[in-house]
Amino acid sequence: MQLIPTLRRLAALLVLFAGGLDSCAFARPAPPAEVLLRAGEGSYHTYRIPASVVVRNGVIVLLLEGRKDAQDDFAAIDLLCLRSLDGGRTWSRPQVVYTEGAMSARISIGNPCPVYDAETGRLWCGFTKDNQQVYVTYSDDAGATWARPREITRDVRPFQWTRYWTGPGHGLQLRQGSKKGRLILPSYHMLLEARDGGHSTVFAMRSHMVYSDDHGQTWKIGASTQLSPELDTPESRFSGKWIPGESTWHGCEGMAEELTDGRVYLTIRNQVGTGGAKAEAFSSDGGETWTPVKLQPQLPDPRCQAGLVRWTEPGRPGKALFVYTGITTDTRAAIQRFQPIEGLAGRQRLAAYVSSDDCRTWREAGVVFAGASAYSDLVVLPDGNILCFFEGGEKAPYESIRMARLGSDWLGGKRPSD
Repeated sequence: MQLIPTLRRLAALLVLFAGGLDSCAFARPAPPAEVLLRAGEGSYHTYRIPASVVVRNGVIVLLLEGRKDAQDDFAAIDLLCLRSLDGGRTWSRPQVVYTEGAMSARISIGNPCPVYDAETGRLWCGFTKDNQQVYVTYSDDAGATWARPREITRDVRPFQWTRYWTGPGHGLQLRQGSKKGRLILPSYHMLLEARDGGHSTVFAMRSHMVYSDDHGQTWKIGASTQLSPELDTPESRFSGKWIPGESTWHGCEGMAEELTDGRVYLTIRNQVGTGGAKAEAFSSDGGETWTPVKLQPQLPDPRCQAGLVRWTEPGRPGKALFVYTGITTDTRAAIQRFQPIEGLAGRQRLAAYVSSDDCRTWREAGVVFAGASAYSDLVVLPDGNILCFFEGGEKAPYESIRMARLGSDWLGGKRPSD
């Protein structure tokens, strides 16, 4: 009785790995989305910034921020963790990975970036304190307990970097080449740069990698990203309430995955909104240096973080599907590729995109959640399904943390009636 469903899944995968992504163009229902946490539950005003990994025995570990007294980025924030032992069907209650204590302290512990070391079985997580100090912690029991955090600021933050963020979203471990085994935490920063021969200064935002070649004992940083000449124009400048003046954009929140040829792909938030498209860069040395940042016009980006994961077909390690999730609409954005939902303001329409050619081209697979939505992260389960964790709600994206299951049939565009 299981033959027909199995054949359907196989057919969907054949479509994906043959490069036949045109079949993804038609609309189909969004997958069911389960609410894991609602704003106001427990001791927290808002839950944000999901970052997820799968560790040994298929245990799913979801890290996120618990914002105690407000929704904003500068609230008093704890680092939290949820676990599932049954493929995401049931979940533990949130446990505190790290806190600075009383709400009155207004200390932000956040931007979780977990990475699983498959060679040692240790789960690492990078995070920041007040977007200035950088820490790592680890778990040797699949997220059940965590070690006392260790500060690595002196190793990974040059003095001229004024603000610092790890992640958000999961990191990666390289699987091939001379850097095999390297642990990578995608990160970004603000720094003060000299201009006009040192006669003036300007803030700049750039992406970089924090990496370890000794299973987390020591951590280093790679080179920062740089815009390509065609993007490095006066339009690449922006401002914000948390920026003391104007800043140039050369990188931002990013997610990285290893390509089949060993290069590392980095998808980057377009902080200035140029072209309404996501930005990207490639590395041939394990994240130490990057090609100039360019736009990827096939991935919409109304200035928001996005999720990225690599799915490898069992028995075919050289063939991979890359899945990306990101919102495609924001009523505040200058460029609108999709019509916003009537009466709904802000970020919305979380969609999945797929690539079967090492992230050179992308096609939309479907809408994961049509309503208010924002940040997301993805994990691949041992059974081949993908879980998407995202911020979403009926009226605002930060009402809850939700989870949707993206099967190969759905990603491959197989109609339910087929």
